[in-house]
Amino acid sequence: MDWGQVAQNMLQAAKTSAGNDWPKLRDYAENEFKNLSTVAGQIEERKNQGTITEVNAEFLIGQYQAAARGVLFAVEGLTNLLIQKAWNAAMAVLAQAIDTAIGWSLV
Repeated sequence: MDWGQVAQNMLQAAKTSAGNDWPKLRDYAENEFKNLSTVAGQIEERKNQGTITEVNAEFLIGQYQAAARGVLFAVEGLTNLLIQKAWNAAMAVLAQAIDTAIGWSLV
């Protein structure tokens, strides 16, 4: 899986969802979605090596998701609804990529 492309797809989905408010969210979303896609790539690699279980992978991605959501919700001037919509759009992209890459529904 091309996890850099997944991060770009996540950003595009969030940008589309956020509309005119995207500039307020962009810098934070770029960093957080890049981190999430990197972790997904690490999970894929570890699964292929047989060094991570599905339970541990789900826990790991969940921890990074919680941290990323916390960062986005801390951005001043954005409504929770806007952030949640953009988050949902990006996570749908990540979920599809993880399901395709490793066959586990972690997101």
